[in-house]
Amino acid sequence: MTARIVSIIIPIFNGERHLGEALASLEDEPGLQLDIVIVDDGSTDRSLDIVSEISCRDQRLRIMSGPHRGVAAARNIGVQAARGEFVTFLDCDDVCPRGRIARQLGKLLANPELTCVVGQTLLFEQLDDAQCPSPGSRSANMLLPTLHSALFRRAVFSQFGMFDEELAFSEDLDFFFRLAEHDEPLLVEAEIASLYRRHDGNMTRNGRAIRTSTLQVLNKSIARRRAMGRRKPLDLFFVQHQEAETLFGRPPSDDARDRSKTGMQ
Repeated sequence: MTARIVSIIIPIFNGERHLGEALASLEDEPGLQLDIVIVDDGSTDRSLDIVSEISCRDQRLRIMSGPHRGVAAARNIGVQAARGEFVTFLDCDDVCPRGRIARQLGKLLANPELTCVVGQTLLFEQLDDAQCPSPGSRSANMLLPTLHSALFRRAVFSQFGMFDEELAFSEDLDFFFRLAEHDEPLLVEAEIASLYRRHDGNMTRNGRAIRTSTLQVLNKSIARRRAMGRRKPLDLFFVQHQEAETLFGRPPSDDARDRSKTGMQ
């Protein structure tokens, strides 16, 4: 049986500090046919040199570059260039947990009604060789609307559009809101799906900008819901505490509900 292609979109802007470790984490996905799409968003450091060096020994990498337009635009370029039936994301300063993509792909293949699978996010400062937080460092396990904790069917972007390039931040939150506005079925899994590095260069450390963009996302969602005449509250997975696999969105089939109770592997 031909392996399913999974495209991994990696936007880069001056990411030389952690880029090598991010790409190295994708070496631990045996048995998958990965299409790794690097989109350089006008970096002025050695990011492109690092990627070019790695691509000489890793033929799965494809490199695109252009002027600085922001992370939403970079992700859109990557999605448009994706060759896979399934799409996920990785930021250039984060780490992909071993086996995450294969695990989530299995759940999507077993449940064709699902739009995506979303896992837990582990925020960390330092990791050991087992991908566990180093002793003495800070960490937190959270359920967040992060793109790098999810695996999507590529068709979802054709159906609901690309990332909103008007947003400097929170384009991932906006995308999950759009899915919720249409009650798209997704599975929230209990496993760690993203290793999110916290450091002094994180975009999300700009608290004022994040609050402003979050307000923009909420206003855009309200406007869309008014236009479509929706009164039903949104079923938002990231505002709820999850201790086990849970289906969100349209009521699943009986088979899917049974698989959710037993755990889909």
